[in-house]
Amino acid sequence: MPSYDFSTLSSSDLEMLVCDLLNAAQDDSGVPYYRLFKDGKDKGVDFLRSTDTVPYAEIGQVKHYYRTGFDGLFRHLRVSERPKIVKLNPGKYLLATSVDLTVGQTQQIQTLLAPHLKGLQDIYGKQGINQLLTIHETVLSKHFKLWFSDTAVLSKVLAAEMYYRTADFVEHELTHRLRLFVTTPVLEAARRCLEENLFVIITGDPGVGKSTLAEMLIYEKLKDDYELLYIHDNIHEAEKFIRPDDSKQLIYFDDFLGSNSEEINRAQGSESALISILRRIKHRPNKRLIFTTRIHILNKVVDESEKLERFHIRDGETVFNLEEYDSSIKEQLLRNHVDESELPDDLKSVFEEPDTVAFVVKHQGFNPRSVEYITTVKNIEATTPDEYRQFIIENFNDPIKIWRNAYRRQIGDVERWLLNTLLTFEGPVEIKTLEQAFNQRLDREPAQEINAFKTALIRLDGGFITVKGGKVNLRNPSIKDFLLQFLGTDKQEISRILNAVRFIQQISTSLETLANGQQLAVPQEIAGDMMINFMNYTRAGYRDHDIIRLASFVQKYVQDKDKDDYLVEMIDSISHWESLFDYALNKSFTEFLESTRMNYRVQEALNIRTTEIVDDLVLGENDLFKAVDLLEKLAGQFQLDFNTYDTTKTTAHFDELFSEHISNEVDWLEDYALDPYEISEKIDEVNKLEERLGIIGYEYEVSKSDFESRDWDEITRHNEFRRQMEKDD
Repeated sequence: MPSYDFSTLSSSDLEMLVCDLLNAAQDDSGVPYYRLFKDGKDKGVDFLRSTDTVPYAEIGQVKHYYRTGFDGLFRHLRVSERPKIVKLNPGKYLLATSVDLTVGQTQQIQTLLAPHLKGLQDIYGKQGINQLLTIHETVLSKHFKLWFSDTAVLSKVLAAEMYYRTADFVEHELTHRLRLFVTTPVLEAARRCLEENLFVIITGDPGVGKSTLAEMLIYEKLKDDYELLYIHDNIHEAEKFIRPDDSKQLIYFDDFLGSNSEEINRAQGSESALISILRRIKHRPNKRLIFTTRIHILNKVVDESEKLERFHIRDGETVFNLEEYDSSIKEQLLRNHVDESELPDDLKSVFEEPDTVAFVVKHQGFNPRSVEYITTVKNIEATTPDEYRQFIIENFNDPIKIWRNAYRRQIGDVERWLLNTLLTFEGPVEIKTLEQAFNQRLDREPAQEINAFKTALIRLDGGFITVKGGKVNLRNPSIKDFLLQFLGTDKQEISRILNAVRFIQQISTSLETLANGQQLAVPQEIAGDMMINFMNYTRAGYRDHDIIRLASFVQKYVQDKDKDDYLVEMIDSISHWESLFDYALNKSFTEFLESTRMNYRVQEALNIRTTEIVDDLVLGENDLFKAVDLLEKLAGQFQLDFNTYDTTKTTAHFDELFSEHISNEVDWLEDYALDPYEISEKIDEVNKLEERLGIIGYEYEVSKSDFESRDWDEITRHNEFRRQMEKDD
């Protein structure tokens, strides 16, 4: 017999499961014996069988009570349900519950609800529902969330090596997420796309639940013994992870195209690697890739990338569009959040009002994130149903107003300073780094508080921020959007933020956004200190990276007669240049080189380190065409003589880039080429790149054996025949 504890099901999920099982127990006609009623005030009825003459021939109720157990269940039956049953006076009453009932407890319930509850056989506890599942196994296929309440399956998922999981990701968090989730047609579409294409890109607007949908797919694969890699910010991590065998492997890359211009640029620079990985798994049926991104970002990146457009990457796209959801799905999502919330009963009762439910589910601002916000106790000041009702209306009509009220009224100055400091970092930041940056701000404020950082962190956690895995981040993108909008008009606060910068990492896209399209006006005092005491603005473990970033920043934003002296000092202090592998740093330092090419003093300092700089800049560029462009510029700027220059590293890198490029082109041509002339064009393209390298004195010979080893006449004839067949179909 299965051992489901039903902890992953919401109350509605459990009702549907029980109704399906009891209908399956009647006959095989397919005609429902019992009818299920939607959530709301059930008036004592969750499912019902009626006849022409007896409206309440049989009624049934399903009670979850996974939190309070038998005591809570029995108390509720005695106080709330028994009066309803007496009033309805059904011919027969049935009760199902996820509570594991003893014989004595079952007898207590039968005695309480007699004579309408005829006997013990009409009460189904946890074991009774599991017995029905043993008899009617086909029902299980309709309830995928149930799989994860099996003890063995749940243990398998929780034991999986999920690199993104933090220490607090334990059983109660997993079951909580599953209870909130509503099974929709999008899940089946994404599941089918993943199986057919071996990868899926889940797109949608912010807050619609892309990451949650991806997690559901992940849980299914973990159940089936897949090994998971969670990619943080670099698709190249996947190249090392994928094994050329039949082992089950799953790669998950959340927001794989980024959420700001810096991250989007990095993603665009990795398009060749992405295509290469997708091609590698093409003939590996046990490899899967799951990506999420905002739909407008995917459109932008694909429209600007001939490679991605030609690869037909949108074949793997599953669009998560809330507008396609009917009101019943949205209402179910709302009910799940209300059931899971810690709202007091009088506030929960607001959602028993049809007008309130209709307002929420029909509102254009409806999405899982907005529903989560209005059902999270920490966000709510309301103490009466009337106040709470007004809070819901204001949140949906003007979500920025809600954040503004919370920011101005629900937290103090210290918490606001911490939030504003966190805003200056792009993405998650280590707790220690954030504390040092926050203390810098605190030193410039008159108010002092004992353990201010720790106290503020605790107060903000779960509301404005999340603290996981030793890192702190804004809870969701809408908070960042609010802060940028709200602070954008406060010049004094922007000035205070800039004056309190502790790390160069804080000079981020967010600060540039606050500058409102104008050049970032760094206070003269801070600019001077950044140059004189530049080591103080670096993070432990990121010294060279931060100095390179600081030099680029000083060159771009600071005006000072002694600037060149400090830039030379910064360059001289850098021990290693491998940080240039970082895409964003690579781009900013390339701009630095361009802007200082006529600066004799800076060029002299750079020339001493030519080999390291050139090697690491080129090695940090993973697009073949851009790498050739870059080497051409560097050869001119540093007057490189490749006869005396050690090209070992750059040659190995170009070997990889050319090999990857040619492999991708050959794969595409094999699938789509219709004329041998297309092959000639691709070979000419490679020859031109080879010629450009030769012009700057870099002798490099590209192997074209992959092009030459195919019978292209036969391939193009086959592709043309296939195209005609598809056209005829």
